[in-house]
Amino acid sequence: MKKLLICAFLAFSMLGCNDRHNNDPITHSNNLSKSKLLIEHNKHRNSPLEMDGGLEEFAQSHAEWMASKDNLKHSDLNVSGNWMRLGENIAWGQNNEEYVTRSWMKSRGHRANITNSRFTHVGFGYSKTSDGRLYWCAVFGG
Repeated sequence: MKKLLICAFLAFSMLGCNDRHNNDPITHSNNLSKSKLLIEHNKHRNSPLEMDGGLEEFAQSHAEWMASKDNLKHSDLNVSGNWMRLGENIAWGQNNEEYVTRSWMKSRGHRANITNSRFTHVGFGYSKTSDGRLYWCAVFGG
């Protein structure tokens, strides 16, 4: 039930997490890195997130699914592991790690996931559409 409430809350907070027109002042980088995403996220936290392989595998798979379908949609968060709580941030159109994190920080629900001290671990995924647009996914566990 908690997972459904988290998903519902995040679905309503999606405004501002897509960038169809991509007015990103930060130049596009072909050197995307999940480590850079972790650094960007941890700038906004009191205690650092740690990467988790299972969360990363799930996030990457979902980002690839969104890019293949060209469809921004939350997953069912059916993540294996011993997690008491899970959260998910998704976005599309941002060109790099700093810009997607900044977009999420402008959204109350996404910012809540990034700054939530109950989330201790994270996994990131990103994937490009055939025309080069990026889809992003962050899955938080705690």
